[in-house]
Amino acid sequence: MTANDQLTLKTIFLHNQPTDSIEMPAFRLLNDLGHDVSSAVSTDQALEMLQHDGADLVVVDADRPEQREFVSRLNNIPEDQQPQVAIFSDALDDSLSVMVNKLDRAANVHVLLKPLHMHGLLNMLRNIEAKA
Repeated sequence: MTANDQLTLKTIFLHNQPTDSIEMPAFRLLNDLGHDVSSAVSTDQALEMLQHDGADLVVVDADRPEQREFVSRLNNIPEDQQPQVAIFSDALDDSLSVMVNKLDRAANVHVLLKPLHMHGLLNMLRNIEAKA
């Protein structure tokens, strides 16, 4: 990949309501940068999308219990299908550490604190692209 090439990430945003994705700056930024961004409104839908269509990145909100459930269920996905995971959270607390450490591949987890700053998201994208 040259300096002018950009990796296009297949991304799933996990939301509680369908309208959330359009309103999220992170969703819009990834979409505007040319990434393939989809939205899921439940843990089951996100897992189904991941298993059938695959994804490079899944974005979840750690402050919502149903999204924490999604992260815990990622270990059931075959290792070669497991995506990078971006976790948005209000705080770096023990429960977040426990959630991240439960993942078999914790190295593929990126924790971003809310309120989300776009430079944090862009740095995460650069890190993912550098590993590709």
